[in-house]
Amino acid sequence: MHGTSRGVGFHTHGPLVAYMADCKGPCDVFDASGEVWFKIFETGLLPGWTVVDVDGWNQFPYTYDGWNVTIPQNLKPGHYLIRHEIIYIENDPAQFYPYCAQLTVTGAEGKSPEKKDLVSFPGAYSLADPGIAIAGSFFAPGPTNYTIPGPRVWTGEEAHATISP
Repeated sequence: MHGTSRGVGFHTHGPLVAYMADCKGPCDVFDASGEVWFKIFETGLLPGWTVVDVDGWNQFPYTYDGWNVTIPQNLKPGHYLIRHEIIYIENDPAQFYPYCAQLTVTGAEGKSPEKKDLVSFPGAYSLADPGIAIAGSFFAPGPTNYTIPGPRVWTGEEAHATISP
């Protein structure tokens, strides 16, 4: 069975991202270091807004109650960690707020991301990444484009990314 997972948010300036890692067995003994994480969701600055506009961030409102992310529909069944993260770029340096949980994906056969889609934490981001290097730019007019840091979103070819506030 595939479903949604809820992330929790505290800050309003910065992208929301979600990653998963295949535990390949029980997650309580899984070593989550190394290139095991793949991105399943991202959202950032809305087109036409600047980084100083609070209302221009993200494609949906998120609150202290969190946000929902749909697990890719054709993900291989198994035990996974999920990492919801807010990258708070109002401060310089940027601050990272990850929240992790264990989940089990059930169902028929599915797909796994390829090695090129996997990243590690730490290591997925650099302070030189455009979406992180912009940190602290909130006292200037700010740019109207924003590059979400990290790898591309793994879609599993038929995955669906739905969001519900």
